[in-house]
Amino acid sequence: MESFDGEIGSRTGTLSLVTRAMEKAGVEFLNDGQPGVRLKASPKSRS
Repeated sequence: MESFDGEIGSRTGTLSLVTRAMEKAGVEFLNDGQPGVRLKASPKSRS
């Protein structure tokens, strides 16, 4: 992609699948005043 000239197009369905996969893996998307991502805290296992 680094050598691609011009605007990179995308499909809504593909973006949705990637977003869901990342969220399932523990990535939280931030929008309100803090654009970016962070890892969700993993639940502590009970012994």
